[in-house]
Amino acid sequence: MRLLFLLLILFSVACSAVYRPDVSNQTSENLTLRNLIIFYDKTEIAPEKLVQIAQQKGAELLYQYENFNAIAIHVPEALDFNKIKAEFTPMKGILGVEEDQIMHIQSTH
Repeated sequence: MRLLFLLLILFSVACSAVYRPDVSNQTSENLTLRNLIIFYDKTEIAPEKLVQIAQQKGAELLYQYENFNAIAIHVPEALDFNKIKAEFTPMKGILGVEEDQIMHIQSTH
């Protein structure tokens, strides 16, 4: 009976191990999608004007959100990602500029 109990405990401990991929050798540069989500105040800047500015800077429109005032753009490899982000941040009518990211949910089962 003790052996069965011990095997049951060992089995349950082995099944509860959590897999965590090793990302220690990856930098933030190779994890980025090079996409920006730009939130704006539509009373201060028209969405069409914002899209036009993004395209003039060399970025491409990925999505224009309809439920809230934001657009998603992609910054090609040939352009300086941080420079493009910094150019949008202080613009009149821009509420925020966020990098697109992938979030992973860790599960124990």
